[in-house]
Amino acid sequence: MGGRMVVVDCWTAGKIYASGGFDGEKVLRSVEMYSPSHETWCLVRSLPSPRCSHQMAVVGDRMYIIGGYDGRRRLSTVMCAGDEGPLFWRLVCPMRIGRSTFAAALFDGELYVIGGFDAEVERYCPSSDSWQPVVPLNEAVSAMAACTLKGLAISRRFSAGAER
Repeated sequence: MGGRMVVVDCWTAGKIYASGGFDGEKVLRSVEMYSPSHETWCLVRSLPSPRCSHQMAVVGDRMYIIGGYDGRRRLSTVMCAGDEGPLFWRLVCPMRIGRSTFAAALFDGELYVIGGFDAEVERYCPSSDSWQPVVPLNEAVSAMAACTLKGLAISRRFSAGAER
């Protein structure tokens, strides 16, 4: 795997996928797959468009690439792979707003996206291919993390500086 910054990865079907990122000069569209059993990385089908500061998530047997930044603007596009095989990307319903440096978490089979320079939260339902607004955060956030812990969705602000 070459030098990348702001790359995103996820685990599915016994493989780790790393997508997009920034190499210091340009935003990338490449996708690489790591096979732990073979201890190798290989290039797989690239994304249709470059992106960094995005999120990846797995819902059921589908991998989603969500939002990000293409070097000019924050993206609302969402791509999915899985139905047709892991190397075929197709567009699904876009988010309501463009997002980068946001958090994503899976809860009860739905995908939540949180923040990204604002306090907005929205939820994606794969079965209806639709996004719905959710109660916003109390303040705008970016560069945060979120996870699900035993059915409880948690988001946490992390800071490189001192906590307030």
